[in-house]
Amino acid sequence: MLSFLLLPDNVLFLAAAAFVGALAVAEVVLLALGASLESFAGQDGGAPDAEGAGELLAWLGLGRVPLSVFLVTLAAGFAGCGFALQGTALASFGAPVPWPLAAPGALAACLPLTAYATAGLAHLVPREESHGTRREELVGRQGVVVQGTARADLPAEARVPDARGRPLYVGVVPAEGRGPIPQGTRVTIIGRKGINFVAEPAADAAGPAPAAPSRPPTSGKAPR
Repeated sequence: MLSFLLLPDNVLFLAAAAFVGALAVAEVVLLALGASLESFAGQDGGAPDAEGAGELLAWLGLGRVPLSVFLVTLAAGFAGCGFALQGTALASFGAPVPWPLAAPGALAACLPLTAYATAGLAHLVPREESHGTRREELVGRQGVVVQGTARADLPAEARVPDARGRPLYVGVVPAEGRGPIPQGTRVTIIGRKGINFVAEPAADAAGPAPAAPSRPPTSGKAPR
């Protein structure tokens, strides 16, 4: 099995399968840290323009599911169709199809499968449009900086609930003229700056609590 996967004419399909695995591992690690690939992608959602390649992407489901789900579905379909094609060729003719011929065939076969799969997954995962709408609702809401220190040239990650109370993890930078915002500070989202949000410490934010002394001061008298 391993020798089949490592055939030179399978290199593109093996790379696609490795991409799926790497993306899955990255998502698991980020979720364990309280983030997600979508928060780093900084997508605003919405379907692609319905012209040229946009029509193809819309048919494939890019506007129905998040980008990470779309990429995994497409890459998995490409790898699966490629391995199936090469396995059939090897069993029938004793040799795999040269990759310049196998890759277009696998791509053509995986496109309708990707469209079908994303249509089903759209019922299980949030749509890009709704995700983008949720992000736009964050202006004026309060959240907490959960990762890093927000600086003008380096955003931190903040957890902000949307209108339904569901948490979103977004990049935040301090408002113009404001100093860095340390981790643990409660902030108010006041605007957008590129893919990040502009934040300032909330009115009731006192910043991270100072560390408590290791031992209380003692006096010469015993407590009563």
